[in-house]
Amino acid sequence: MQTSFPPSAVTRLSGVAAVPGKLQRAFGLARRSLLLGALSMLSGCLVEDPPPYTPPTRTAPRLDTRRAEPLQNNIVIVDKGDPIVFRVPVVSEDAGEPVQALLFVDSFPFNVSSDVVPASTLDDLSRRFELSYNGVPVIDYGCHRMMVRASHQSNFNFQTDAGVPIDENDVADAYWWINVVNLAAGDDSAVLRNCAGNAGGSK
Repeated sequence: MQTSFPPSAVTRLSGVAAVPGKLQRAFGLARRSLLLGALSMLSGCLVEDPPPYTPPTRTAPRLDTRRAEPLQNNIVIVDKGDPIVFRVPVVSEDAGEPVQALLFVDSFPFNVSSDVVPASTLDDLSRRFELSYNGVPVIDYGCHRMMVRASHQSNFNFQTDAGVPIDENDVADAYWWINVVNLAAGDDSAVLRNCAGNAGGSK
């Protein structure tokens, strides 16, 4: 007895060949997915252009009177004609311009000392002014006021001896009271004379 089977549409060889075709489609989809994933990762890693450079804005000087010499909260006692040295730290954002300080005595219309520090930035705490009064002009016995005025160099009007600032907002002042006494004559250094008459300053 002979049994016949209907012919198969797919031969053994063609069935084997059909499997790689499916795999190829799967691999193709996988490759496309990987490519899209890689492109999305690359787009996230792209470095953007830096923002445009903005030059620093100049700020008014700040005098650190807490670290000044002599201390501001003490009356400075000196004998007539003795030199006095003032040291005061300064910070500022200068945008490339040096900062200058002038020392004034009472209401004299000219500065008796000057110092300049190089331009720097607000985080630079190393700068300080050093200004000296060396007995000129001669100040008499009694109470006197010393003033240190700081500003950027271009803000001082040096057409006048007073060094008047052009922009009052670019100025910092610090003051000391000086008691000139005659130590040889036994003056009491605790006594302040003529303070009211000399408090006008040199603004």
